[in-house]
Amino acid sequence: MGSLWSKWVGVAASASMTLGAFAQSVLVSQPMAPNGGVTRASQYWIDPTGQNDSDNDARAWEDFTFDQPTTLTHLRWWGQGIPALGFEISFWNQDPNTIAYQPDLFSGPFSRRVYTNVTATPVGGGLYQFDVALNQPMSFAGGPRYFVSIIGRMPESWTQWKWAQSYAGQYGCFWWMRGAHMYYHLGDNRAMELLGPVTCEADLNDDGSLDFFDVQAFLSAFAAQDPQADFVADGTFDFFDVQAFLAAFAAGCP
Repeated sequence: MGSLWSKWVGVAASASMTLGAFAQSVLVSQPMAPNGGVTRASQYWIDPTGQNDSDNDARAWEDFTFDQPTTLTHLRWWGQGIPALGFEISFWNQDPNTIAYQPDLFSGPFSRRVYTNVTATPVGGGLYQFDVALNQPMSFAGGPRYFVSIIGRMPESWTQWKWAQSYAGQYGCFWWMRGAHMYYHLGDNRAMELLGPVTCEADLNDDGSLDFFDVQAFLSAFAAQDPQADFVADGTFDFFDVQAFLAAFAAGCP
């Protein structure tokens, strides 16, 4: 087994060297529906007089939950067109006064920030995938429902940015249109992904890097049938644990 193990470790080490230092783990995934699906306007006119009162203004919210306490570092979404003035991204709590899926409009967002350094990647048909690193990591509790709102900032009152639909998600989205003077709960979900730091499972000596010493620690734990080496958590120590460790080693550390 020694030569085979050496070969596996060499492959894993080579793979880990090719990975970026900022690898991210997808926490919530609601990919874009084909051709963008049903797009929804979500934009504000940034009125130079400060009034911001266009009837064309609209806002869309999408809900999400985490099973356990989670750190969020990146956001990805899909939409139609590129807003000239960037995006306003805000996070909201669930309205505590109703069981309906809606943000706490009375309290407003607990986080709001304008991002102009968003990466826009064309995906065809006038649609783009947008990616941004949050200005600072955000912590969320496990269990409660939260909402994210993404608004395109427009220099003219008549232009729109539209958030694409996702075929994933369960509860639709919450939507407001200034000109209609109404809030709506729509049946279609918005396309977005929430990302956080990758957990470095293979860093068995907890020094923040992957190297020979982690391999050595795994071999020792495996030989002693230490639960630390039970990478598939099935109570046995076999090839599948070796395979899982090598996969985690190849994934690298964030």
